[in-house]
Amino acid sequence: MADASAICRSHSFESDEEIDGIRKRLLTWYEANKRDLPWRSRKAQSLNEKAYAVWVSEVMLQQTRVAAVIDKYKIWMKKFPAVEDLAKASLDEVQELWSGMGYYSRCKKLHEAAQKVVNDLNGIIPTSCEELAKQLPGVGRYTAAAIASIAFNERVGIVDGNVIRVLSRLRRVGVAHNSKIAENHFWFCSNKLVDEECPGDFNQALMELGATVCTPKSPACSSCPVSSSCLALKQVHEQRKFASSKFSKTDNGSLPDIESSGCSLCLPPTEPWDSDKGVTNFPRRGKKTAVKTEEFISGVTSFRSNDIDYYLIVKRPSTGLLAGLWEFPTVPFLSSNGEKKIQLLGHLRKFLSEDELSEVEIRESKTVSHLFSHRRHIYHIHKIILSINHQTSQSLSKDLVHFKWVTEEELFRLAISAAVKKMFEASGDIVSPNVGSKTRKRKLNGTQQSLEKFFKSK
Repeated sequence: MADASAICRSHSFESDEEIDGIRKRLLTWYEANKRDLPWRSRKAQSLNEKAYAVWVSEVMLQQTRVAAVIDKYKIWMKKFPAVEDLAKASLDEVQELWSGMGYYSRCKKLHEAAQKVVNDLNGIIPTSCEELAKQLPGVGRYTAAAIASIAFNERVGIVDGNVIRVLSRLRRVGVAHNSKIAENHFWFCSNKLVDEECPGDFNQALMELGATVCTPKSPACSSCPVSSSCLALKQVHEQRKFASSKFSKTDNGSLPDIESSGCSLCLPPTEPWDSDKGVTNFPRRGKKTAVKTEEFISGVTSFRSNDIDYYLIVKRPSTGLLAGLWEFPTVPFLSSNGEKKIQLLGHLRKFLSEDELSEVEIRESKTVSHLFSHRRHIYHIHKIILSINHQTSQSLSKDLVHFKWVTEEELFRLAISAAVKKMFEASGDIVSPNVGSKTRKRKLNGTQQSLEKFFKSK
């Protein structure tokens, strides 16, 4: 928590009576209004099974909408119904099932942690918040608190985006929600507010309130069970009352500040209350991290055999962004436009022989963009069509460690990113040159000099 001497008392829940009232009203509302979600209705035979089910749901829900998780969760729990099933699966199987949800490091850590539970902890998931965070890779403070409270009834609060929004409005926390002082205060308030007998239900109720009522842009304050304790809503009412009064205005026509100007959690003077925003003045966002743009060259490389198209895909490194996923051959764009094809060709030689590159058709490039959190990737796509015989294609169809040839159907069953899906769709719009235009298909003698000359051609 922030230094008590430096903050206004109103930012905390001081009264036991108020805390009691919030707990009762919120739990009653939750029982009547909670959504029917598969991780809530799933029947578990033991606390260990319940903890696993909660753990999977919480990892999936990180930075992903509930609607996008529901079907994935059902499929996941059907294939990996227990932590032992997940532990014995290969990382490829896990990533393939995760495909489409992004942030693939989450499923990798979940897989690692499941293996640790089985191999080092006798299949028993730790039961306390402290041990969960200490023992399991990828389980941070929030996930540990969610598992411990929901599965094991440990009295510990939680803080996620929904909870931050609710608490910042209830207590008028006006500093950037991702600042250290705000983070510490939210955890302090959450731990103080959590119900003693039903901590899991209370934490889910608090998250549910933020997800369905106390929403980012259009909160339904009239339907909120704890609106009587909301200081942001109280300020809205005071603002309206002040605006309608003919006699209470100050010289500058603004509402007097009811809190201490020295408080480290109040709205800063440089970002005062905006009456048009109402309760959505809270939470306050910090400075956005600058988006770094990186450019790449990608080759959607294929050949056709027996009326079936086969595509070359390459496995990414086991660490870093999109670790272990499959993609089309891709290299960083290092130089000028005229050298894109040469850079791509050098990369393709890692997977294709000079004979296989002896006759190719390269079609005009297309550009797609994809945002990964705080990185924007721009891909300059070339459609590369190989002319290789059926016998060669059979040898290339083997599943190798670092690359392989797949059909379109096989491609979309693998662990690929949304960016790869965009590239594949964009490559379908890259057509052959019009009749009478300069062709891209030529015979090559397999030497570096000839290939470079070819790829430099316009």
